[in-house]
Order: sequence, then structure tokens, then C-alpha cells
Amino acid sequence: MLKNHLHLSKAQKAFNALLKKIDEKRASLAAWQDIIPAWQKEYARDFIPLAKHVIIKHRCGSRFM
Repeated sequence: MLKNHLHLSKAQKAFNALLKKIDEKRASLAAWQDIIPAWQKEYARDFIPLAKHVIIKHRCGSRFM
């Protein structure tokens, strides 16, 4: 197989390089898709209550916390 690889055209080498980039991007996307649910839970647990607290304080005319 290595011997055949040496005889690839410039276009085939470019195509193979693009395929490799696609595979890398797919792996990156899969990693993001795996972590998004955990991030959403953390966001809902930490940020949303804090944002609600700040909005309530702001509406009451109080300074932050």
C-alpha cells in the first residue's frame, strides 16, 4: 500500500488530505456533541438561577447581591 501511495497524483493527494481533515472535523464535532448535554445541565444549575437573582435585584432597585 505504501508503494501505491508514492505514485498518487497531486490531485489524489490533495483529495486524501481533505478526507483526513473531514475525519478530524467529524471527531471534533462528536466531542462537542458529547459535552453539550453536560454543559447545558451546568448552565441550568449555575447561571440561570444567578441571572434570575440579578434580574430580581435590579427590578427592586437594589445593588447586585
